[in-house]
Amino acid sequence: MSAQRVCVADFEEEAKKVLPKAVYDYYRSGADEQTTLADNVAAFNRWRLVPRVLRDVSTVDLSVSVLGHKLSMPVCVAATAMQRMAHPEGETATARGEDAAQAVIYGVDGILVSNHGARQLDGVPATLDVLEEVVQAVQGRCDVYMDGGVRRGTDVLKALALGAKAVFIGRPVLWGLACQGEQGVTEILELLKEELRLAMALSGCRSVSEVSRSLVRRADFTSRM
Repeated sequence: MSAQRVCVADFEEEAKKVLPKAVYDYYRSGADEQTTLADNVAAFNRWRLVPRVLRDVSTVDLSVSVLGHKLSMPVCVAATAMQRMAHPEGETATARGEDAAQAVIYGVDGILVSNHGARQLDGVPATLDVLEEVVQAVQGRCDVYMDGGVRRGTDVLKALALGAKAVFIGRPVLWGLACQGEQGVTEILELLKEELRLAMALSGCRSVSEVSRSLVRRADFTSRM
């Protein structure tokens, strides 16, 4: 039996052990020098949460509506290629483990801010760094989603505060799939759900609708306070 997995990094570490090296390297890698790949993750550390206090957070509602579908949380599974290299059931297992499998972006009902997992063009901005700019540009005319670098519940919360309606995750799902197929994918999603619930409660947010821009500040701004 594997050791208890308590964060996304634990799933990746186990996946690294069970996957053939070539497969792990393919999933893990990005374009060229992988600058954008690293920056997608690092971008979340450039923002700090500013919690609210003296609020009753005994009940926290994570549900959100995405393209007409009510989801239990604002986390969806991103499209990733060649999942059967991680597990024989591949995309089938992922779909069975994901309660938001029906949330697929069509047309202009929503915009997904993405740099394709930093696998296409190195040197482009981290998706979190351009999220707010895109949100401001659409002026509420459609929902905005993002993917890239989401590894923790606090990452999800920061993206929501910067205007994302929901986030999509790719590599974490692959690590869960490699570890334990459908069950591994479910564990990853439940882990992020619980991390988000705790982060919202500690930040004084009782529902996703209470998450606002005032909840986050740039790290360089906070350091000057």
